[in-house]
Amino acid sequence: MDDGCHLYGRQAAPNLLNIKRGSVEGLNPLMFTFALLGNATYVGSILIRSTEWQKIRSNMPWLVDAGVCVVLDFLILCQFIYYCHKIQRIAEKSSNGDYKSLA
Repeated sequence: MDDGCHLYGRQAAPNLLNIKRGSVEGLNPLMFTFALLGNATYVGSILIRSTEWQKIRSNMPWLVDAGVCVVLDFLILCQFIYYCHKIQRIAEKSSNGDYKSLA
């Protein structure tokens, strides 16, 4: 692979560990949305040009690179949505006085 994939993976890996923190504080979902859209369209543009295996095989490093980035961005966006809804549910329960179910 190339250095870009390695560097991106090193940047995205800590964000995937948000499960341990239980928070996505400080995360900008627009950055991951645009990165996901950009990488998905890049993969699509390579696949649309030709469906011949020879051409796809020659572009495989770029396809894998962009595909891994799409998966990582999608997982981070899923975490963002999950934790935003979780925080919203906790806020609703605490405003209703339902303290027993917060744990």
